[in-house]
Amino acid sequence: MTATADRRTAALLYAGMVFAWGFNYLAVRWGLAYASPLLLAALRAGVGAMAVAAYLALTRSAGHLRARDRRDAILIGVPTTAVFYGLWFTAAGTIPPGLASILVYTFPLWVSLLSTSVLGLLPSGPELVALAAGFGGVALATEPWRSSGLALVPSLELLAGAFSWALGTVLFKRRFRGLEVQEANLFQLLGGCAGLGLAALATGSLRVSSGLPLLAIVLWVGIVGTAYGYGVWYFLLDRWRASTVSTFSFMVPVTALLLSAVLLDERPDAIQLAGVALVLTAVIIASTGGIPLRGAGQRPQPPLDALLEASAAPHASTPPP
Repeated sequence: MTATADRRTAALLYAGMVFAWGFNYLAVRWGLAYASPLLLAALRAGVGAMAVAAYLALTRSAGHLRARDRRDAILIGVPTTAVFYGLWFTAAGTIPPGLASILVYTFPLWVSLLSTSVLGLLPSGPELVALAAGFGGVALATEPWRSSGLALVPSLELLAGAFSWALGTVLFKRRFRGLEVQEANLFQLLGGCAGLGLAALATGSLRVSSGLPLLAIVLWVGIVGTAYGYGVWYFLLDRWRASTVSTFSFMVPVTALLLSAVLLDERPDAIQLAGVALVLTAVIIASTGGIPLRGAGQRPQPPLDALLEASAAPHASTPPP
């Protein structure tokens, strides 16, 4: 395959991945009509895990983890999948999908904050300004001062879910690298599925309706929105720098906003759109390396790029949802 054809294939795959992840926010909203949040989240993680297991079996990519590695991956699945999916799906019934994606995609900002303690990277003045802009954008997008603004508790659930996703990513990246990553992803999904299933049982969140609509939604978020998306992510990361691939993850909330506007008539007001612009600007800066960092004895790196390049392997990264 020529370099041009390779780039064209990568672009098509990436476009499909971005659409899949953006559409996930609408699919989750629709799925809540047929299943309770925690059960729907468990079904997504479980179906995704089965699809990833099938891929590993077909490509003979398993067998790189020891028992201790599998245990750690399962435990990392608690913040990465169980807590994140649980909070996201619980809030999704209240927060419109487009704005929900914006709150979830504060993820790079949380990674920036976590990188200070985990990687020993000190934030510079521009980074602090970008972080302030990002979280200021969240305030504008949610409009907590208005009675018609987004509900406070679900908004906090989405922000807490984004933080949990960031924490799980940091832990995952410090623990796994190289050929271990895809197999570890399978076990973190299994750990997340188990955690969500136990939470659904403990809270009695077991409402489910049989039928084709729920089946279609679960197959989408599990196979397309999880297994396909993750597979493309790893495929691209195996061929390009992680920082290059991750730069365009901000297109996911943009896609979710556009799809939500077209299919659900979601219409953020002018103040919310200004908040969206601030959040996306901060996320783009965090993702593209526009923020210098000062670290003792370390080459300056932007926080998200530092995490994405933390291991020797270029593809050791937890993909977005």
